[in-house]
Amino acid sequence: MRVAAKLAVFALVCGLLYVAKPILIPIALAAFLTFVFAPVVRGIQSLKVPRALAVLLAMGGVTACLGTVSWFGLNQLSSLADELPAYRLNILGKISDIRSLGRGGAIDRVSETVESISQEAERIAESEENREENPPEEVEPAEEKPVEVVVMPRADPLGLSRVTALRPVAGYVGTAGLVLLLTYFFLFYREDLRNRLLSFAGEARLIVTTRALNDAGRRISRYLMAQALVNATYGVAAGLGFWALGVPYALLWGMGAFLLRYIPYVGPWLAALPPVACSLVMSDGWLMPLSVIGLILVLELLSNNLMEPWLYGRSAGLSEVAVIISAVVWAFLWGPIGLVLATPLSVCIMVLGRFVPGLSFISRLIGSDPAMEPAVHFYHRLASLDTLEGRDIVRRSLEKRGYVETVEELVVPALAFAARDFEAGIIPAEDADEVAEAGETVIEESGWSAPARDSADEAAIEELPLVVGLPAGGRFDATALGFFAAGRVDCRWRLLTPGILVSELAEILRQEPPTAVCVVALSERSFLRARRWCKQLRHEMGSLRIVVGYWGAGAGGDFSPGANQAPEGCELALTASETWKTLQPLLALEPATPHEKE
Repeated sequence: MRVAAKLAVFALVCGLLYVAKPILIPIALAAFLTFVFAPVVRGIQSLKVPRALAVLLAMGGVTACLGTVSWFGLNQLSSLADELPAYRLNILGKISDIRSLGRGGAIDRVSETVESISQEAERIAESEENREENPPEEVEPAEEKPVEVVVMPRADPLGLSRVTALRPVAGYVGTAGLVLLLTYFFLFYREDLRNRLLSFAGEARLIVTTRALNDAGRRISRYLMAQALVNATYGVAAGLGFWALGVPYALLWGMGAFLLRYIPYVGPWLAALPPVACSLVMSDGWLMPLSVIGLILVLELLSNNLMEPWLYGRSAGLSEVAVIISAVVWAFLWGPIGLVLATPLSVCIMVLGRFVPGLSFISRLIGSDPAMEPAVHFYHRLASLDTLEGRDIVRRSLEKRGYVETVEELVVPALAFAARDFEAGIIPAEDADEVAEAGETVIEESGWSAPARDSADEAAIEELPLVVGLPAGGRFDATALGFFAAGRVDCRWRLLTPGILVSELAEILRQEPPTAVCVVALSERSFLRARRWCKQLRHEMGSLRIVVGYWGAGAGGDFSPGANQAPEGCELALTASETWKTLQPLLALEPATPHEKE
């Protein structure tokens, strides 16, 4: 029911955004330009210039630059239009070359087949007509001559038709003027508008709202600066490349690449079409067009794989899929303007979801933060028996964090989740075995195991201290212990199977007394079993050194008070790293001797 209500609210908001776009688009554009002009205004104000004059200088300077660029671009386009008729022969030559590629090929064979089929159909139709008898001749009535009707244009002495034709242009000019006026007032009353928004949120949420506004402003400003730098670098490189290749109007195409790349996804394609078309029209051969296409491909690859990841990073805080979906949604609601404003508007919505508890699902859906914690993600892959992705997760963690942190922050918490779900009945017994086997497979395939020792070192291996590893619970405790022991090369490990009887364990320890025993527990039930075992082992072997790794407590388990108290005469460690630090001084001692029963 709550999901249906949220979907209904979402549909209502989208409907309001679509219906009210004549009012909302100028406000959104003015807010967007406020983020663009604000750093310039602050820089001018730092020179002791009054606020009103600083805003006018900033807006006037940027508007003058855009006007100059527009004037230059229009002049260049006018010159290009005047020169195009002179290249008529080049255009016809290119068309002839393209048509000649299909001669004798698949296109010609298809057209010949269609023509032969149509001729055969005509011959069949003529033979059928000859077999039929000639119908009697009928006298056709004389055709009446239609009356010619001439439509005379209506007189327009006041020139109303011209006014009607200019109405769309006047609408765009009016909208642009309204946007500039709103931008001026937004910049002039920036602090006042901010304080009004803060007062609207109330004193109880003053700090949260302040942090939200600052976060949104910081993310949008950082994104705009990165986008300007990427587009400017691309435009300069494209203009210089076109000039080096001899493409006419190279400066114009470089400026167009800089401006059009502000339109997500569609802009790069629009920026690539004019220089390619110009090189096709104004060159005699095919070398220049192919060189231009190659240059554009190289620049796109460098921009998409080098510049954008380096400069953008996660500056906007949106996931890649969210950027694409937001562009589609805003383009549907507001057209081309929505496509340009898609990322800034989505950033504002994402920040709203981060600081408003009821809208936190929005931040999870479109934010760049990982949807799951690494340990939860790894447990999910093990539960799905996806050893391939599980192996990749472990390998990435080993490369990024190293062995100790991978055990501590990835493997142990994931297996602790599995152990708790198993004890709660969420994972059936047969599925628990498969999940544990998936974890063991990940150990083998992720390059986790310690380096192999060759047979010549067997004598040296026998001299290493022996540690007996005992899983206190089931397969998950054993898998966690296997992860822990696999990377330790400075001691010998003897891992016992879970569920072993205390009497059998004592017999094994008497046959080959170990330096220490490491007991691992991932859940409260396993830890209570470990405490009973330790008490019985103390009775059987008094001098035995036992370290209990209660890793489930360190993985954030919710346990009853006093459940994590150390067993009598044993060392207690709550994490894997603490377990190893506790074992290290014990491994320097001589092996324990069995306690003789009286």
